[in-house]
Amino acid sequence: MNTQLNICGSCDENQCVDCCRNLYKISAEKGSALRVEQERHQLMCIAHCLVINSSCKKVSETEDMWSKAINILKSVIEHQRDNIRNITNI
Repeated sequence: MNTQLNICGSCDENQCVDCCRNLYKISAEKGSALRVEQERHQLMCIAHCLVINSSCKKVSETEDMWSKAINILKSVIEHQRDNIRNITNI
């Protein structure tokens, strides 16, 4: 059995969980120590997927926030330019 824990990683939660299920297949008999170990490895991998997914959402939200802030700044600058043009044309 693989003793080193490999981790799947993807912002797509379903893809990540599928990777864990493929990487850590559960094949041992129910109730056996091997089965418990297989399930533990699979669940640890899936838990890591949930952490990755949460981080991806936070990054996405932060990017959206910066995009909105930049658009607001562009709008303010355009307004200032228009005001300066109007003042200088008076």
